Amino acid sequence: MDYNKLHRELLVWKAEKIITEEQYKILEKKYAPKQNQIKKEETKSIKPLIIFSIIIVILGTLSWVGQKMAELNDIVVFCSLVFLVIGLIYWGRYFEGKSLRVINFLGKIFIFGSCLITTFTVFYIDIKIGNVFGINLLGSDWSLFILISGLVLMFISYKTESKIILGYSLFSFILWFICEGKICGGQYDSYWLGLTFPLRMFLFSLIFILFGYIHTKENKILKNMKINISNNEFVKIFYIFGVLTMFIPVWIASLGGLLINPLFPIKTEVLFFVLLAMAISTYLIYLGIIKSNKVILNLGLAFLIFEVYGKLYGFIYSRSLNLMFCVVVFAIAFGIAIIVEYILKHEAQIKDELLKGSKG
Repeated sequence: MDYNKLHRELLVWKAEKIITEEQYKILEKKYAPKQNQIKKEETKSIKPLIIFSIIIVILGTLSWVGQKMAELNDIVVFCSLVFLVIGLIYWGRYFEGKSLRVINFLGKIFIFGSCLITTFTVFYIDIKIGNVFGINLLGSDWSLFILISGLVLMFISYKTESKIILGYSLFSFILWFICEGKICGGQYDSYWLGLTFPLRMFLFSLIFILFGYIHTKENKILKNMKINISNNEFVKIFYIFGVLTMFIPVWIASLGGLLINPLFPIKTEVLFFVLLAMAISTYLIYLGIIKSNKVILNLGLAFLIFEVYGKLYGFIYSRSLNLMFCVVVFAIAFGIAIIVEYILKHEAQIKDELLKGSKG
């Protein structure tokens, strides 16, 4: 328990007369840190300075070695990059735990910087091994360094329990998958794995959603295998990346984009993606209401608005306007706005009705 936060809350409660002066003194005395706890806090505050000093000394030593022995320069640069990543992650996590927003944001920047340097380090290793030994580890497929750095960062994210590092690694996997499709298919929206771009991105997103489910407490498969990797924060990251990777390509395809080589007649395929986009947004709205999850609900509503209004804009842009058509478009747009507002205002009531309907 953070005593400083509790102390500030007690002062607010006393000022607002939620608790009396006597109650304030009793609570403050009860939760005040003992002497050994104070010593631990002092040790914690000194530890970052010690680690910072060690990292500076190591980087300075490596710099000196690199100047004196040029033949070891590549190894020195690699070690320096590794220690820089370690330092940024440590300080990023340290600052991220502070309550002051500016310091907290600085910690996030440090962690993000460590991710960028990790990606560069993997790229640097491949280039240097190729120059020194004539071995091209990643071959002609340049996008592999993104995949490898993503795997390294995913491992680090589990060790540090960092949402930022996990999010960066998942973005790396998405970027690799898109680039790999371009390399193998000749262009980004060509066939690869026998699928069009939006369809293969839809299937790829299911992997993230599966990993999200694996990390939930409700998952009994891993419990039976005596493996416990449940992490509520990671569940959110996996699900958010999953639904975004699923919806965005489907939404673009529903507007006629990314379908240079459709599997079926273009109108049929566009209709398929329109229905798929509507199904995704509707299910997210339903799930957000049932689970009382604002993030899922807001994503579903946003997807619904994007799909309907995007399609209406496409109709207006591609057809000659007449009064009847404008009235229909306006009515649909206005109706969607009313539906969204009703859902947001009566979420609890809708949830009760849905639960009663499922029981009946």
